[in-house]
Amino acid sequence: MNKKIFSSLFCFFNRGFWIAAVLSFALVFGIFYGFFNRYQTARFFQKETLFSINRLNDLYLDIAYDKVKISYIPGTPLAEFENLSLYSMTDKISLNIPQAKITPSLLHPSQYIVSLGKEQTLTWKDKKYQIQNNGIEIELQINGNIKTILTNIQQIEVKNILKIQEIKIASRSLNSQKEDAAYTPSHETYLEMDKLDFDGLLNYPLTSRLDHLYLKARLIGKINKKGNLLSDIRDWLGKDGYIDISSLTLNWKPILLVGRGSLLFNENLSPRLHLSTSSKGMLSVIDDLQKKNFIESKGAFVTKIILKSKAFKLKSEDTELAVITPIDYRDGRFAIENLTVKTLTPLPRQ
Repeated sequence: MNKKIFSSLFCFFNRGFWIAAVLSFALVFGIFYGFFNRYQTARFFQKETLFSINRLNDLYLDIAYDKVKISYIPGTPLAEFENLSLYSMTDKISLNIPQAKITPSLLHPSQYIVSLGKEQTLTWKDKKYQIQNNGIEIELQINGNIKTILTNIQQIEVKNILKIQEIKIASRSLNSQKEDAAYTPSHETYLEMDKLDFDGLLNYPLTSRLDHLYLKARLIGKINKKGNLLSDIRDWLGKDGYIDISSLTLNWKPILLVGRGSLLFNENLSPRLHLSTSSKGMLSVIDDLQKKNFIESKGAFVTKIILKSKAFKLKSEDTELAVITPIDYRDGRFAIENLTVKTLTPLPRQ
């Protein structure tokens, strides 16, 4: 009987020893793997940050910060910045973010949360504009390259300029894109803004509230990472790359507009926009902007004659007429029905 008890105890402790050994090994291996994976992630982040800064420099943009902390400990923010600034090296414009951090997801290693805090400062031509919101968090999914970007910002206020109730941005890579495929979308982006209110003291051309803006756009062709960013963009343009504006909706009383079109660039990277639009209230807007001398009277006068000749009512009770018309921007000129109504002067380089 004693032998049986001793044998049972021996088997129990023997089994317990192996269970403890396996659990200990798994724990040690898990901790080792966690630190090793975090080390690899930190090295990847540092490499990609340097690469991204060099790419920004190609566009005469740069990043500066007072202090950066890179953590190799799992479960902590990967990177924390103090007084992070994105600024132009040629124009007097910059965006300052007092505190910013990047945190990897514990459950999904390829996902990161970029937190930019609740306050930022925009500086333009030596004037500072304080930006307040409920906290900006950008969710990124990275697998070699950025695959998706998601953000939802609410209650944004630029003091004495505007307030925005909500901004939603979603962007994703389309993995079906091949290296040499042309006329195929490689990226898709959605932008939605609700209730943008301009300060009543500003001299804005339309009503003080933009109720809704929605934009869906796709990058046609692929911008490859082969060298200098500008040369990569020109290579993309040389392969007939452009931005397809799949859907545009604008509700800014008195105008309600829907449209689609394309955004191209010439060899100097100057934009060329073409939109095919259907709208209600276009005639009222042109008339109002003409009275305020915001657009050119000659072009506006002829444009109104053309639009009135084809305007119609969608419903018998409508007070605003509907029109179908092209809108273009090229070489600093906005045109409706191929007639220039507004000429913009490019900002001088400093």
